[in-house]
Amino acid sequence: DNKLVMASLLKDFRGKIDLIYIDPPFDVGADFTMQVDIGGKNDSVEKDQSILEMVAYRDMWGKGTDSYIHMMYERLLLMKELLSYNGSIYIHCDWRVNFLLRSVIEEIFGSENFMCQIVWKRANIRKAASKKWLAVDDILLVATKSPNYIFNTIYLPYTDEYKKRFNQKDENGWYYWIDIGTYSQERLNLLKAEGRVRFPSDPSKHPRIKHYLHEGKGVQPDNVWTDIFQVNSQAKEDTGYDTQKPEALLERIIKASSNEGDLVADFFCGSGT
Repeated sequence: DNKLVMASLLKDFRGKIDLIYIDPPFDVGADFTMQVDIGGKNDSVEKDQSILEMVAYRDMWGKGTDSYIHMMYERLLLMKELLSYNGSIYIHCDWRVNFLLRSVIEEIFGSENFMCQIVWKRANIRKAASKKWLAVDDILLVATKSPNYIFNTIYLPYTDEYKKRFNQKDENGWYYWIDIGTYSQERLNLLKAEGRVRFPSDPSKHPRIKHYLHEGKGVQPDNVWTDIFQVNSQAKEDTGYDTQKPEALLERIIKASSNEGDLVADFFCGSGT
């Protein structure tokens, strides 16, 4: 029971965990039976769900919405105590409990520390006509312990469509494009010193700025993630865990919201990765 484990960690780890990612149950009736590999001859044994798992998840949630909120509220209180002053927490959920968890998170961490809601498009579903909109996304609710949270900007490679705008080449063979925009005088002075500004003869028109492709870092992703897909059953990283989350998803979160050597916790182990 992670409530008991987290309470036992307070003595030594209060305020010391820099990033928490949790993937708690989404709905009623989850079955926690699983195959566990043993030995070195591809043998396995079936681990049935324990009494604690039934109590903490199926039965407790089965008593209604209030029991689910109570279960999560108690655990999120402990997580806040364990989180460092510069720490962040990512709560993985879906449309079933999104609105419930958002309320609990804002009450515990404060609405001013609710960073954002990330929409992860985990799959592309192609089915025959359906009588409802197809659900292909999960939600990540992000909150912080304070306004001074860790955040490292992530950059994704430019798309081929974006690269097409760099359609001019200079004497060094570097591709660039000309931007017509408004810049501060300080910025213009710096660009002018680098030989990147062309001022038009008409003073009422904006100057032309030269931008090089090789100098760009890439594109910062927004809060809608469409470039990471759920684990394929044939993938090398597949473990057979029903709710396994892809390594790329965890990698993005860890790189953005923690630094090398920081302490990261997954208290529900729901990622399965």
